[in-house]
Amino acid sequence: MKNWRFTLLKGKSFWGCLLAAALLIGLFCLPASAQAQTIYLKGNSDGTEGGNNRNDGLSMDTAVLTLEKAMELAGEDGTIIVAKGVSLTKSITIEDVTIQRGEAYNGTLFTVGSASDKPTITLQNVTIDGMERSLSLEAYNYAPFFLINGGTVEIEEGAVLRNNRSTAIVVTNGELIMNGGEIRDNQADGNYGSAVQLQNNGNNVPLFTMTGGSIRHNKQTKWNGTVSMNSPNSTFTMRGGTICDNTCSYGGGGVECGSGTVNLEGGTIANNKADVYGGGVYLWQALSNPPSCTLSDTTITGNTAPYGGGVGLLGAKLEIKGGSISSNTATSSGTGIFLWPYYADNEVTIAGGTIQGIALNPNSTTYKNKLSLSGSPDISEIYLSGDTLEPFPVTVTSALTLSQSIDIKREKTPAADDVLVEYASGLDPDPTQFTATYAVGSLLYP
Repeated sequence: MKNWRFTLLKGKSFWGCLLAAALLIGLFCLPASAQAQTIYLKGNSDGTEGGNNRNDGLSMDTAVLTLEKAMELAGEDGTIIVAKGVSLTKSITIEDVTIQRGEAYNGTLFTVGSASDKPTITLQNVTIDGMERSLSLEAYNYAPFFLINGGTVEIEEGAVLRNNRSTAIVVTNGELIMNGGEIRDNQADGNYGSAVQLQNNGNNVPLFTMTGGSIRHNKQTKWNGTVSMNSPNSTFTMRGGTICDNTCSYGGGGVECGSGTVNLEGGTIANNKADVYGGGVYLWQALSNPPSCTLSDTTITGNTAPYGGGVGLLGAKLEIKGGSISSNTATSSGTGIFLWPYYADNEVTIAGGTIQGIALNPNSTTYKNKLSLSGSPDISEIYLSGDTLEPFPVTVTSALTLSQSIDIKREKTPAADDVLVEYASGLDPDPTQFTATYAVGSLLYP
């Protein structure tokens, strides 16, 4: 019996050629959604009419309504232009796409969640670009990439949020989690932080947890902070990553807290600059309750400000258990930490860590500086500025073990009966733990 197989093209089987032809045709017949395109997105987060998901999204007039549809049409490595704000009420991973602020749009790009909707929005391998577009905003207005009103936004590796001319992310209720990626080159010209703002409304709880990634090269041109918080229920916890090379025109080149809680448990705050207070961190009492900060394992280094190169306090609570505040620069006072009880008492408790330079400015008739030492900190010097010496500006509250003595310096020579250090009841004063510059005789203890 004869073999009915046709032989074509030098012995290739008919069926093999047919399969190859089918594959070749398939390559040229991919659906449009799989090809990278530029898609226009017009949401309806402001309650007015947006785009339509039946449109092709290829122009402003044919914009689509939802982010999901825009991502489908844009395809991998496509571009989405947000021409009107979008509400995100369902969990979604935004990846493999570039999102840009529309040329004429000066509002929030994505509003996340609500009191009843708490989605998780994951950003990875995505660029969100404000395109440096000029925004006409009042001082207390903002136009972030994300406004978190409920739920969570997670920033992972490969995510970049850049070039917004307003705060990049605002959290009013919910949580921002940064495990990787970058928030960079954003600029705030109003009264909010350039990168992240925790802003409480009522009893809501805004949270920011940073374990990795970098917040860098952001600029605040009018007021405080790169990461900024002014809400009593707000908490910023830093366990990793870097906040570096940012600038602000007043206080908190890296982190500013007027109300709330800051936990510095890891990572690095470096090479930031503030024009007045706290090149690295600025703590001040903006509301009825003073802010509190705990430093246990973060490195604060290379920061610059006139007052408080590393940390500036104007009415706050600071507890130092570990970490490092070193190699910072203060052009006026307080290389490491500057304390001025302007808005409320400053209460600083140090039991560990390395601190290069603490300055206490007592020029306040209402509030006081309270510096308590215990444990085994490494402190290079304590500087007492101003004409008035507070009663016992330094207190040893429990057992203190030092590898080297702490030098206490004073702007003016103290009187013979001035007491610079007080030891708590039951502790034996140890004159070898402190040395004094400009003191009359030796340090005096009660």
